[in-house]
Amino acid sequence: MMKTNNNTHGFSLIELLVVVTAIGITLPALFGMFFINLQSQKKTLIVQTTKRDGDTALSLIEQTIRQRAVTVVSDDGSSELCGISNSTEDLGSDVTFRDSAGDRFSYSLDSIDIDSIKIASDSSTGVDQDLTSPLTSVTSLNFSCSRTSDFSNPVITISFDIKQSGTPARQEEQNAFTYTTSVQLRNYQEL
Repeated sequence: MMKTNNNTHGFSLIELLVVVTAIGITLPALFGMFFINLQSQKKTLIVQTTKRDGDTALSLIEQTIRQRAVTVVSDDGSSELCGISNSTEDLGSDVTFRDSAGDRFSYSLDSIDIDSIKIASDSSTGVDQDLTSPLTSVTSLNFSCSRTSDFSNPVITISFDIKQSGTPARQEEQNAFTYTTSVQLRNYQEL
């Protein structure tokens, strides 16, 4: 009787080809899913940053006007705006308010460069602050004022559009938000 030598310590050529083919099919799919995940995380981060900046700017403007403003004045503070009842007055992108202590504070667009336009808050007490980050850009800012009667307090309407700074390479990475709100001057006093 003859003994046969069964050597089972290796892989056959067929087994190696099957494994290499399986890796060749799954590896590109895994890399594709990985890169799609990275792109979606980037878009989510851009949207979160843009929305956070818009929410913060609107909240700060709204709270400051509601709590401090007693009247809307011209840039030099010499005349009152929004004094006519039953009308709406467009105040543009630069608006100045006076508080109960007589100090002025204002909001305007501050253009650092063409890709980064911010909402800036200026105070007559020397405190200047940008309300949006360099990662976002405000494309429009508008204030308007309306009064329904001589006995009603003025209502300030604030609206602006905000988007991420720069031009995204891909269409799906673009995003923009529009914010609008109205604030009634609680402590209104005529000049």
